[in-house]
Amino acid sequence: MSTPEDVRHFIKQGADAVIIGSALIKLVEKTPTSKLEKTVTEFTKKLKSTTKIS
Repeated sequence: MSTPEDVRHFIKQGADAVIIGSALIKLVEKTPTSKLEKTVTEFTKKLKSTTKIS
């Protein structure tokens, strides 16, 4: 899972949760330390927002 579309797909299929471990590790590896907190926060918030299905 690495995109909002991935998350949306599995939540719509009935998943209670998704695991984004490898996507998060890749993000951490490529992000400068000075921008890490902001980048990880934005990434996780974007994915979380897709779990709210109307």
